Amino acid sequence: MKPLTNNKTQFTSKKQNTQKYLKKVLEELKTHSYVYFEGNRIVNLKQLSLYNGLYWDTYKYKVSLNDSINQNIYIKINKNKDVISQKHLKLEQYIIESYENMQYLHNALTQFPGYASIEPIACFPEWLTLITKESLGTDVWSIIRQKAKFYPVESNLQKLKWICWKCGKWLSIFQQITRRQDLEPFDFDPIIHYLDSLLVKLVYHQKSHFSNEFRTKIINFCQQLIECVPESDRMVAGIHGDFAPVNILVHKDEIVVLDLELPKYGIIYWDSSYFYYHLSTLLEIPIYRPVTIAKLQDSFIKGFGTPLHQTKEAVLLCTIHNIIQSLLYLTYHRQNVNWYRRLYDRICYKKCINKLRKLCKS
Repeated sequence: MKPLTNNKTQFTSKKQNTQKYLKKVLEELKTHSYVYFEGNRIVNLKQLSLYNGLYWDTYKYKVSLNDSINQNIYIKINKNKDVISQKHLKLEQYIIESYENMQYLHNALTQFPGYASIEPIACFPEWLTLITKESLGTDVWSIIRQKAKFYPVESNLQKLKWICWKCGKWLSIFQQITRRQDLEPFDFDPIIHYLDSLLVKLVYHQKSHFSNEFRTKIINFCQQLIECVPESDRMVAGIHGDFAPVNILVHKDEIVVLDLELPKYGIIYWDSSYFYYHLSTLLEIPIYRPVTIAKLQDSFIKGFGTPLHQTKEAVLLCTIHNIIQSLLYLTYHRQNVNWYRRLYDRICYKKCINKLRKLCKS
């Protein structure tokens, strides 16, 4: 009988695996640095930090080059330890496609000054590794949370509106670059199955108090929405999948979007609804005024160039998805918090349920 392996041993094994790959990656970067750093030679490599994720380890390194320029890079290595497996082959393909997608988007966005994405440096699929250059800037979420409190001064409000407008414009440009005329109109059926899988998690969680009857009503309502979505709202474009303010950096006059890896496609309202919804979550905190958030949302939509109306079937479907994701986050990922946060989360949970009931007319 094969001996049982405890979690600590499994974690150590995965960590050793990524460190083994890291050693090979660093050696490759040093040996062929002129290939990866525009003809420059690496003088020194210094590890700055390590983030241990569930599936990936991300190492941050400072690279000193012979032209007296320093730059920081991120080395992202998957923890899969089964070298000969179907999963390993799929991960290799994922890394290749992610690198090619990031490279394509980075190059395409150079035509639009002030709008950028993360610059990839290299990928080593055999070592399950993706390397990117660090982008400078502060994330939009931090800026908004800091400067939108209470009654923001006019200069801060104008700055925030400009940032939100730029975020909307970036998304518009991204969709322009990635729009696929060769694909069939978007099929919403997989979204229904996906939403149902999320709702099942809520139904069977002992603390969610989410009834199976409510789940059925939501799914039925979403199916009715899909039948009414016009052909014009079914066009397919690239989607980020997590186009939240926390994944967007502002550096001087430039907007840089993070986490653009494997190419994904969906309806044009998916990302815009997601960003718009994230801004509305600030209203759960009393220090942010509805009139301020509304101005930021309006600026974002103006930059995006396509209006969002809750009466639009496709937009309503996206909003329902975003609320369900919030419920899951409050249910599963916020359990180990203090009593004050638990009380606050309970209030937010009830508000989300009420929004969902109102939207689904239940």
